[in-house]
Amino acid sequence: FIPSSRDRIGVAILHPRSLQVCEVVPQGGQNGRINFYTLEKLYGHNLGMDGKHFTAYNMTVGPFGGSDGRDMIMVQSMDGKLQIFEQSAHAFTRQLVDCMVPGPIFYVPHQDAFVTTNYAARVECYKYQVLANSQAEIGGNKESKSEYDDRGNKRDNSINAFGLTSIRNAMVEWSVNLGESCVQVIDGKFSKGERRMTDELLLLTDSSMFLIKDTGTILQQRRLEKDPACVCAYPVGIGQGSNIILINMDCTLQVFADMTLMWAAKLRTVPVAVAVASFGGFKGMIVTLDDTGLLSVGYLGTKPPINAIYSRIRELDYDKIDEEHRQLLQVIRETQSETKSEPKDILVVKAQVSKTLDTEPGNLGADLPSDISTFGAGGSYVKASARLFLTYNGSSPATNVSISVIAPSFIHVVPNSVVLSSVKGGNSTPCIVKIYFFALKSCPPASLDANVMVTYTTGKGEPRAVSQSISLPLLVACKLRPPTKTAPFKVVLDTDVEAQSLVDVFDDFLYASQESGIDVREMLGTSATHAMGFQFWTSEIQKKAGQDGAILTVDQPVSCSILVSKTAGRYRIQGDSMACISLISRELEQRLTERILEAYPDKHGKNRVVMYSEQLPITEIFSAIDAHFETRQRIQQLLSELNDCSHQFRMIQKRLLVRFKDRNPTPLAGLDTLMRESYNSLMTLGDQVQEEQMKLRKHAVSLECLCRLLALLTATRFDLEVAEQKQLEGFLCPDLRDGAEQGWEETMDAALTYLLKTSMAKHAKENASLTAPIEMPDDTEKVKKHLGMVLDRLSKGAKLIRSNKGNKPDAADDDNEED
Repeated sequence: FIPSSRDRIGVAILHPRSLQVCEVVPQGGQNGRINFYTLEKLYGHNLGMDGKHFTAYNMTVGPFGGSDGRDMIMVQSMDGKLQIFEQSAHAFTRQLVDCMVPGPIFYVPHQDAFVTTNYAARVECYKYQVLANSQAEIGGNKESKSEYDDRGNKRDNSINAFGLTSIRNAMVEWSVNLGESCVQVIDGKFSKGERRMTDELLLLTDSSMFLIKDTGTILQQRRLEKDPACVCAYPVGIGQGSNIILINMDCTLQVFADMTLMWAAKLRTVPVAVAVASFGGFKGMIVTLDDTGLLSVGYLGTKPPINAIYSRIRELDYDKIDEEHRQLLQVIRETQSETKSEPKDILVVKAQVSKTLDTEPGNLGADLPSDISTFGAGGSYVKASARLFLTYNGSSPATNVSISVIAPSFIHVVPNSVVLSSVKGGNSTPCIVKIYFFALKSCPPASLDANVMVTYTTGKGEPRAVSQSISLPLLVACKLRPPTKTAPFKVVLDTDVEAQSLVDVFDDFLYASQESGIDVREMLGTSATHAMGFQFWTSEIQKKAGQDGAILTVDQPVSCSILVSKTAGRYRIQGDSMACISLISRELEQRLTERILEAYPDKHGKNRVVMYSEQLPITEIFSAIDAHFETRQRIQQLLSELNDCSHQFRMIQKRLLVRFKDRNPTPLAGLDTLMRESYNSLMTLGDQVQEEQMKLRKHAVSLECLCRLLALLTATRFDLEVAEQKQLEGFLCPDLRDGAEQGWEETMDAALTYLLKTSMAKHAKENASLTAPIEMPDDTEKVKKHLGMVLDRLSKGAKLIRSNKGNKPDAADDDNEED
């Protein structure tokens, strides 16, 4: 690479946009000894046109054209341009035909030719002299503007219009179809016998090695069992040819002689390049370079050490041998036993939830939504806080700890996910993470249960997960208010014991309200034991008649009240909507059950101590299903219109672009006005879709509340066990959120159909029927019918959890309930 010098050592360094040539210069030392070497830049080349329109892929060097005493450099770009440099001067540039993906390029000295592969998995050979004499320089003769050349032939001026000249197919010396993309090309004498006298090319592909003669004839092929990484050849001896070193992606090194595997070894990393060299008088040293820049020199062989190694012989410790034997037996028993014992190195998660609202402002470092509820004169956020204590029992720390919080729909969590690098093990102090739960105005509260999921990696590298449920305080969903005597919706719960005081039932809620600045005694007065009101932080748009008879739309908070009978254990929950009644009813049933079982131990044998004897709110459930389904249909219709409008907008854009590109553009003929109107329609439809999606979210949360209420009332009316109530609530799919392809109606219909065909099936014919595909129905009649069938069978004594005897209802009802 260095002009007018053969003894100096040059190094060509390829950058994406440039080529630099440096000299290896010895430094320091005395009496002919050298201490170290340095790199000194000699010259450089900007690739492409002044460093533009060219991104280097690879390069090859050699005495192109038979040049004596100097090497030339060929650089290939990502789009198949070949740029040749003769030391400090640029020789010429050529463009390969139809080069979509560049391949390896190799110079064959004795043929003065280049071998490369193209995107069609073909290996091609180009003579250097043919490349050099094929076309004029890239960009052509820019000063020659004549239409005809010196011989009178018409010029092809389009060749140099953009500074590119292509290599025609007729210039290819030979071409061979490999059928696989090539990874690397090397040369050598690999065959045995007479063929060893000629040079051959070894092409490494994705799954094979091809041995090709320098004239383009395939001599041999070997199928590889592993994915290859790189390959090199090294001479065995004078007149004995070359062997092949192949390194695979699984860090294995293989040595081939005449395409036959002779030796294999294991490496620590997967190199990107490999070579064989001599260092310090030692031959056969294997040099590897991986993708991290790690350069390694290894020795492959079985040469015994010169000096024998002696170790001190220690006496056998039979006690340690017995201890190790017992440990191994314990490991064998644990692996062979059917019951797996819990591991000892586990992450324990404990939660401490505040009973009152958190009034500290705190630096949350997060953008909060605009519909967060506030309370008090200062407008403080309605939020509760929880502290998570993470303790790891292992000796080494747990790593990659990820915490995710899943909260109800009316709660905004900050932060909803936390990532910890590690949690120390042993007796170290627990790691504490604080989480805030904000109440939103837009959604009614459906549940107070949140779930914390923690994933981590143990010290042994095992991935594990642990979950912890959190019960939020009731104050984060509603606040105390005076009770109301009348309301449009009500639910009545009965007990067979004397009425419990509401002050004792909701003692934690009253304490939290008092701590939050509410005067409980003044608000409830003397009626606190048998009447209590709750006002939810959420608000609802309601229509009311004004003074002049006009219907007014008012956004007012939703309230609910509990009235207790003075003569019997009867509790009436009434409110502005069935959705708000759901949470208070479930809280009241849970608190009453705990107090009654604690006060009356003889009630422990019963499934239910709180009963419901009235009709189930089927009408309200069906109305909520219809409202939810109609909103989904409107969203689908709007999305279809939005798709048509966007297609129309794109077509108008294309027509306008075509007209703007014309040299003599025609009048727009109203296309600009049509484009403006299409854009306005797009914006309007987008706003309507967002509005309907907000409505769908509210309907989904209301439906969730009603499904949980229906599960509670069904369990208390038909005396179901707690496990059956949870299973029924799971089949009603209250937590499901509507997706792009599947929604609540079709999913719950499939769940109810499965329930009717399995544990609640009346005869074998129902079990044998096929399951229909889950897709959005045309109406809600089918899901209503299946829901009614489930409730009807529960009323006749059917069980959700099948016993050994099975469910055997009356056979007379079989003909009345066929789907």
